[in-house]
Amino acid sequence: MINENFYKIINQEFDAIIEKYKEEENFRTKLKQEEQKKAYAFMIWFLEFYGKIPRVREEIVDGPGDFSCDIIFPKVDYQNETVYYVVQSKWNSESNCNKMISSDEIKKTLNDFDTILRGSKTESKNERFNERIKGLQNHLDKNGKVEFLFITLSKNNPDVEENLSGFEKANPNMFVRVFDIHHIKKDFIDVRYKKLERLDLLKRRTNPINDKITIQLERLGTNNNQIQIKKPFDAYIFLVRPKLVYELFNKYGYSLFIENVRNPIKDSDINKRMQETLLKEPAYFWYYNNGITAISSLIPELSKQAKEIEITGLQIINGAQTVHAVYKAYSEASTTERQKIDEEVLLTFRLYKSAGEDFDRKVTKYTNAQNPMSDRDFWANDPVQIRLQEESYNTQFWYQKRRDEFVEVPEDVTVLDNKLMAGIYISFFYQIPFIAKQAFKDEAIKRYDALFLSKKEDDKFGWYEMIFNKETEYKDLLIAEHIYFYIEKLLPKSGFYDNLQLSILGLFKIVFEKYLSLKFPQINEIDTIDYIYKCFQKEDYTELSEVTKFMQNYIHENYKLEEIQDDDWFLNKEFMRLKVLLPDKLKLKDMEGK
Repeated sequence: MINENFYKIINQEFDAIIEKYKEEENFRTKLKQEEQKKAYAFMIWFLEFYGKIPRVREEIVDGPGDFSCDIIFPKVDYQNETVYYVVQSKWNSESNCNKMISSDEIKKTLNDFDTILRGSKTESKNERFNERIKGLQNHLDKNGKVEFLFITLSKNNPDVEENLSGFEKANPNMFVRVFDIHHIKKDFIDVRYKKLERLDLLKRRTNPINDKITIQLERLGTNNNQIQIKKPFDAYIFLVRPKLVYELFNKYGYSLFIENVRNPIKDSDINKRMQETLLKEPAYFWYYNNGITAISSLIPELSKQAKEIEITGLQIINGAQTVHAVYKAYSEASTTERQKIDEEVLLTFRLYKSAGEDFDRKVTKYTNAQNPMSDRDFWANDPVQIRLQEESYNTQFWYQKRRDEFVEVPEDVTVLDNKLMAGIYISFFYQIPFIAKQAFKDEAIKRYDALFLSKKEDDKFGWYEMIFNKETEYKDLLIAEHIYFYIEKLLPKSGFYDNLQLSILGLFKIVFEKYLSLKFPQINEIDTIDYIYKCFQKEDYTELSEVTKFMQNYIHENYKLEEIQDDDWFLNKEFMRLKVLLPDKLKLKDMEGK
């Protein structure tokens, strides 16, 4: 979703807020201009969306003498600790949504924040600010934690990174962050289109992978009610109570499931039935439920008498639905109901010690094998997949890294499946269309998918690391996809043209490079991908069309239908010959669009 389109969507929410609060004094008498109303609506939206404050009242202190503090409010976190949030808001018009915020603006804000921390500001005429700042100063006197936020619908300015880190270094227990348009857009997509239930969007994203975590065990009044496995890797099976699961999810949220291919679907029938059992038949829950499986990087020896264990790192690899159902039921339960749940509900907890990336992925894969799954599902939380998806949010083509990931999609957005994109990419950039064709066929007959098989698992047929690595850019994936579907539009509609389409896709880059070298002989090196990208941007397809037709005509004139249909021969063996032959056959005089 390009920034302009996201701006239009969020602007509609601002309009709704203005309508909702139109009878309140600020909107009725003080805010006369539309820009003033939108800036104020942005602050209310922030408090509703991020602060989860349903009715904004005293939190906004924007006005003369606010020392860059537009919003000041306390919030109690999962540990029952109060955190104060001090927010500087910079609403801007749509024309500025692709511009960087001024570094001077952020530096001035940091100076004002620093003035507040030193306690050297004088009282202003802003009574609401004075009242809120007293609460903040009292919080600081008690060594309370403070989060300073700069929110803007412009892009962040990387020039201020040193200033931000310097502020935190000079002020222990104080934190500062910038929520720019990209940060806000990502959170908005997660909540509105993926329907992910984010517990606290303001909370710093704690990663449980490296944390020390205490697990309370349920011994049922006896010793040694656990199963221990020592070889080849340490593992335990024991019982826990729902309160532990609730506290873990309340603290870490979805980061508990980074290695889990099945993030919980909060409104699923299974989830609802589990919640119902927890509340109405808690004693039966253990009999109905498979429990939770997790991996930890460090597990100490567990004695027979121990009632708790401190582990280092935790990732739940199976049982995400169980965790979410327990959290949801526990959250909505009364104090009495919580006591009953904790007294009657037991959960089986399998804890494995990590034995390295390959082992962890295989354990995740095999413990989730009860339902049909594709190999690609087990890479959904790979950092490369996450990065590519985040890059895609700056386009109108969203990258789907797991099946049915987006519950809703904006009208101007197209969702692209990473399986198809991987096949297109390996054909276009690496000229291996045969592998793509085999991968599509393998999925149809429920065999493994080589495009998402690690080379570590299969040295001969594993292609994942070649396709997806730190050098892979979403722009390149998108260009390959555009070329693929453009070729499809030019070819006659017939089943056997799958092979023709893939072969032309595989040959396109090297033939087009030859075309550019002939057209621009005076230029030593031309960025072919950038050139193609600009053709799509300008919607000028003449050269793309002529190069495609050249390859299509050559293949039609030199190959029979049954030869093209032969995957192994045409897309593999003969394709290697065409890679050398076709660029040499190309002559500039043959191109009508020259």
